[in-house]
Amino acid sequence: IGAVNPATLTIVDDDVSPTVSFGEADYQVGEADSALITVTLDAASALEVRVDYASSDGTASAGDDYTAVVGTLTFAPGQTTASFTVSITADDRDERDETVQLALNNPANATLGAPHVATLTIVDDDYVYYFPISLKGVDFPLTAAFRQRLR
Repeated sequence: IGAVNPATLTIVDDDVSPTVSFGEADYQVGEADSALITVTLDAASALEVRVDYASSDGTASAGDDYTAVVGTLTFAPGQTTASFTVSITADDRDERDETVQLALNNPANATLGAPHVATLTIVDDDYVYYFPISLKGVDFPLTAAFRQRLR
């Protein structure tokens, strides 16, 4: 055997990165509740995975209808779900359901999957009670269209 010839062996990582996405495209929550938002990996990873999340106004306003959130979720090796919470502010106003937009971005050791944007709908729980109107002793209920005009 002649002189020792060192050789370098390079192992190319051909494993596909997992995708990270919201568990659902649409979430719903009542006023004065908190919404638990789930984020998933489509496959377990041997690496730590991170992804940033943030909320933004849809028809709801941060500070008035909900508490804005921004942060980073970390998935430990082998973990496939993580979550964050959006707190909703109670009010006494009868209003239409309102929305908050949610987004994932800047994944590390993963790629963005679908859906990486989602909508959180705040379901209004305040009601205005309407009473029938009487004209010369004849009662009739208010129609939905008439109720809308009263608002």
